[in-house]
Amino acid sequence: MLSLSLAACAPAGTSASGGPTGSEPANPTDSPSDSTAPTEPAAPIDTIALDAEGFAFLAAGEVVSRAPVADAAATVEALTAVLGDPDVQQFPAGECSSDTDNYRWGDALQIDDPEQDLFGDYSARIFDTELTGVSGDTITLSAIGGEQVGDDISEFIAEQDPILFEGFAEQGVMILERGWSDRAFPVGVAAFTESGTIMNIGMPIAVNSGLGC
Repeated sequence: MLSLSLAACAPAGTSASGGPTGSEPANPTDSPSDSTAPTEPAAPIDTIALDAEGFAFLAAGEVVSRAPVADAAATVEALTAVLGDPDVQQFPAGECSSDTDNYRWGDALQIDDPEQDLFGDYSARIFDTELTGVSGDTITLSAIGGEQVGDDISEFIAEQDPILFEGFAEQGVMILERGWSDRAFPVGVAAFTESGTIMNIGMPIAVNSGLGC
């Protein structure tokens, strides 16, 4: 009871000990710090690379997302978000292929989504070094190791296990990164070469498989 009577006698705006009460309005200039301060925006995608498991999307040298070879629909959607709508065609089955949906971004990049495939849900091929993205920025195209169409990899071919290369010096297929397949023959990201120069890059590609197609 004593403490109550002392508090009642204290002047408005002070406690019994003379300090400010909790009900006193705060100084409007003393606003609390903002714990949700804005962060730097994420860097835009500047490189699309083929690795042994699908597409990797990079920004400033860092992989920010992936599109796996086991999901064609998600891959087409991810590429469309960065590169815009592709040209789409349907190809009938042939001697070594089933009915296939083909998605193409200019003359630089394509996805084939066949009804049946030995190694994944789709196959991909890069024919150029770059494309223009939906924002107007240049998007670099490469293998995950940085290899690009037009690169001379003659020395690289000479240094690798011969089982990773199929063909002859004039034309051949060189595995750049071996993939997930547990088959006896190599499957992965491959460079199609002419006289050691990369003409295009594909995934997933098999070499020395003996499959005939």
